[in-house]
Amino acid sequence: MDMTVRGDYTAATQEMRHRLESKQRELSVKNTLRAAQKKKKSKKKCKKKLSYNSREIALQLTQVNHSIGAGQVLIRAAGKLAQLQRCAATGDYDAGEMRAAIAHATKMVKCARLKKIHLREEESVALQKKKNNKTNDIEKELEIQRLLHEELKKLRRKHRGEENGEIEKAQMSYSLRQRAMEIRSEIRMSEMAEMQTGITVDVTSAATDVTVDGAAAAEVGGAVDVCM
Repeated sequence: MDMTVRGDYTAATQEMRHRLESKQRELSVKNTLRAAQKKKKSKKKCKKKLSYNSREIALQLTQVNHSIGAGQVLIRAAGKLAQLQRCAATGDYDAGEMRAAIAHATKMVKCARLKKIHLREEESVALQKKKNNKTNDIEKELEIQRLLHEELKKLRRKHRGEENGEIEKAQMSYSLRQRAMEIRSEIRMSEMAEMQTGITVDVTSAATDVTVDGAAAAEVGGAVDVCM
């Protein structure tokens, strides 16, 4: 009987030791994964915040009303695009944010170029009409000016519609990209929270198992003492 109890005690102790070692290995792996996730997160936090105003050039384009002004906006838009490309080359900024900003800035350059072309066309038409329709008849001159005004009004309406449509598409595309990045960030944060919660549960489970095994071993040990 004494040998049987001793054997039970030894077996229980070994089982407890094996379970503890198994749990420790499991927790070690999970802690390693957790550390790797924290390292990745830390690297992401080190990225600089991109300062890009997507409405700046768009607003300037809607306000400009002559080709010289449109040319100046085009220069500024091209400068912003070049600046973003330089920032992207440093690797200091989030790649997704940079791609979205560069894509938008590229579209703003195209919009500015389109606005400049349209305004030049309007100015050319106005100048040509005035040159070809000079007359000494005041009444006829007023009629010509009225027709010229109506023609330019239609042309400008057509041009502004095209320009605003391109600007709106660029703004919508940029907003959708930004929202997509926000959703991906939320998903990553949720996954990190789930991983941390899982590790906490495993630690609690391991502690509970150790407590139960310790109690079982104590019971066996008590039986040994009594029998001896």
